[in-house]
Amino acid sequence: MMLTRLACEQVSPFDPLVPTTPTITTMGEARVDNLKSFEGVAAVIVNLHAA
Repeated sequence: MMLTRLACEQVSPFDPLVPTTPTITTMGEARVDNLKSFEGVAAVIVNLHAA
């Protein structure tokens, strides 16, 4: 449906260049190095299941 709308209206239903509030927050945390780091994918999965 989205591709049909894009073709008909020649406009995207959202602005892909404007970040959302959670994205802006995460980008800020990444800039000040407050993000968790993991040794590998398995550690990420374990962390996700723990949440």
